[in-house]
Amino acid sequence: GKEAEKKLYNINILCNKCLIPKDSTNQFITSGIRLGTSALTSRGLKEGDFAELANIITDCLSSVKKDNELIKQVSELTGKYILYKEGD
Repeated sequence: GKEAEKKLYNINILCNKCLIPKDSTNQFITSGIRLGTSALTSRGLKEGDFAELANIITDCLSSVKKDNELIKQVSELTGKYILYKEGD
């Protein structure tokens, strides 16, 4: 969990490490992460966007792609759903 939290943070995806039932690690390392999907749905992401996000997360955690490439993918995905218009 702790390592995943740090790797995802480095590509601009925020999550929290968390304990999972019968976790054999301690509370400072953990085996799980929690992703706040409600913030993403509020932003407007759709089902296909979540599939794309899952692929980005998988690529990050398995070190398939370099961070700069993943950062670009995250930026392109979130860029489709602007939080605030200029002047708001």
